[in-house]
Amino acid sequence: MNNQISNLTFILSWSFIGIAMMITLWQGLKMDKDILISAIRAFLQLFVTGYLLQFVFNAESYYLTAAVLLFMTIVAGRDASKRGKGLPHAFQIVTLSIGLGEIVTLGILLLIKVISFSPSEAIPLSGMILGNSMIAASLALERLKSSMAQRKNEVEALLALGATPRQASSNALRETLRAAIIPTVDRLKTMGIVSLPGMMSGLILAGQAPTEAVKYQIIVMFMLTLTVSVTSTAIGLFAYKGYFTNYWGLKEEVIAVGSNLDKAKK
Repeated sequence: MNNQISNLTFILSWSFIGIAMMITLWQGLKMDKDILISAIRAFLQLFVTGYLLQFVFNAESYYLTAAVLLFMTIVAGRDASKRGKGLPHAFQIVTLSIGLGEIVTLGILLLIKVISFSPSEAIPLSGMILGNSMIAASLALERLKSSMAQRKNEVEALLALGATPRQASSNALRETLRAAIIPTVDRLKTMGIVSLPGMMSGLILAGQAPTEAVKYQIIVMFMLTLTVSVTSTAIGLFAYKGYFTNYWGLKEEVIAVGSNLDKAKK
């Protein structure tokens, strides 16, 4: 495969979007406009990102690299925290949890010398870390809201028997963590059999030997498993407190958000 993509080839790649739009028109899905707008947004965003990253890579500055990672973390936290509507301090909780996943995972990668803290290595891998952390955070927030609403009577009964908020919400927390971590574990089970992951495929297409590409991909998948576990656990341990008052009672207004969510799904 050619490493360079010609302008003509790039222009012709828009035919993928055109065919997808025609399929939605054929099926009467009324999604053709959404597909076109999303494709244009992705095109513009990725090109701007590409030029910005080229500037950062050329600068080779630790401070600029750290600033970019901080900005990415904040954006990821803002987006994922939308799932925590009604939860006190949702943005702070989510951003801190995603940041912990990033720091722990990237720290280990640097410690075992898989990468160096150069922008060309730290930023792309952090993008993978933060993307998966954001999904895990969204899943954890949504499941926590749903579980706390469904287990409201159970939680109140345990509180009445003298349990602490942490003890009373333990079942809901377990459900939350399982829901956030299971998708990543399922991907691990079928990796290399059902699908060839993006990084491995990219390295092979770039001319890397398949055996070397496999090593990188295994490290990446192990890395993502850790970051999802750290992020979802932090979300659960930080967020559950927002469902309780200072006097160990449930906040009905926060529980109501989860109840409304369940009704909307039904």
